[in-house]
Amino acid sequence: MIKNNKGITLISLVVTIIVLLILAGVAIVTLTGDNGIITRTSKAKKLTKDAEITENIKLAFMNAQIGKYAGKRDETFTDEKIKTAKRLIKLKIPIEQIAKATELTVDEIKQIEEGLLK
Repeated sequence: MIKNNKGITLISLVVTIIVLLILAGVAIVTLTGDNGIITRTSKAKKLTKDAEITENIKLAFMNAQIGKYAGKRDETFTDEKIKTAKRLIKLKIPIEQIAKATELTVDEIKQIEEGLLK
């Protein structure tokens, strides 16, 4: 009588399941841990937003400097401040931070904001 075993044993099935569970655990930790992909992407998103704000402020300042040397009036600088304030309002930056960045008053920023909402 010849035995013809053409299947997997229970032990090999259990070992395979354990290996798959370990891999799933590693994948979950990689995605959701303190240094996981999801956490890092949210940090990168915040850093990108902060860098965009900084660049907008620098751009407004540089445009104002160019305007001074090109002989334009201070209205150009004010226009650039207003444009920058509008960009920052769209990014939902707190009004106090916009006021510090653009040197506009909180009341002026609120007026700009009301103008955007109409």
